[in-house]
Amino acid sequence: MLLSVYIVPVRLASLHVNSIIVCIGLVFAFIGILIVTVALIQLSKNLTPFPTAKDGSQLIKTDLYKFVRHPIYTGIILMVFGYGIYKESIWKMLVAVVLLILFYFKLEYEEGLLMERYAEYKDYKKSTAGFFSGIL
Repeated sequence: MLLSVYIVPVRLASLHVNSIIVCIGLVFAFIGILIVTVALIQLSKNLTPFPTAKDGSQLIKTDLYKFVRHPIYTGIILMVFGYGIYKESIWKMLVAVVLLILFYFKLEYEEGLLMERYAEYKDYKKSTAGFFSGIL
């Protein structure tokens, strides 16, 4: 649903930003796509569309997961903000902010389940950022 709202071209107003910033937005979007792709590959057989861990799954704390607990969310956030900047769209930026808020609450719920499932998750949470290292 939120993806369809993001894709629909709505012209509230444009962001008129410097062309260098537009290019940086596109770079962020591509980095986001790369992060999502790599994180999905690294999660491998543990991947599930549901917030609950699969039976027999392991807590992944290596590769991208060493730097952030939710690299898929991080990549999506970079992708939607970067593309919003690239398109100079206030609408896309507003949707990106809503997505960030939704991911934050999804992260909170999901991590409650992960702490119940994995004894070491509490220490992992203390030592590793949720979305962006040093920020969130």
